[in-house]
Amino acid sequence: QSLQGRPGAMAPPAAEQATAEAGQGGAGGGAGAEALAGNGPPAGDDRAYDVVTRLQNEVAQLSFMYYNFTGGLQEMAPPVSVTSEPVKVESDTSVAYDAQELATQIVGAHKRIDALIDELDGASLDEDEQIGTIMDLQAKHETLKAKCKEERGRHGEVFDTLQDSYAVLADSFLKAPVTRD
Repeated sequence: QSLQGRPGAMAPPAAEQATAEAGQGGAGGGAGAEALAGNGPPAGDDRAYDVVTRLQNEVAQLSFMYYNFTGGLQEMAPPVSVTSEPVKVESDTSVAYDAQELATQIVGAHKRIDALIDELDGASLDEDEQIGTIMDLQAKHETLKAKCKEERGRHGEVFDTLQDSYAVLADSFLKAPVTRD
């Protein structure tokens, strides 16, 4: 049964989109905490992305898990009445929630995030080396930006020439006499 429409069990749009981009699927069908977590098989090899992108995807997946697991825990919690009256429970859920499995998945996500943080380039550099690396990258960025601006200018000139040529051709075509056969 789908978890859509259950309080706390539907991912917010940003987390859902990030999860889809991460290739993890949504919490649409299936049963149990696995479906609740949205941990389907990855659509592609996650190693094709850089470390920062994979880290962003894992954080988005973790946020998705927290959001959905909160809904699952709410579903598992016994009902409480404010007036101490008995509460009749009408649950239409067929999804089995296992708090231990949910906790295991969250801990696993945190471990994957820690491993990705350790993979970041320059994480082992001291502050001065990191500042030097940043300054080198900024200089490289400025050089590439200037080169792109120069090429854009050249391409703009070519575009203007082509547009002028097209205007000449269009004018001559429009002024040509029409022949009927």
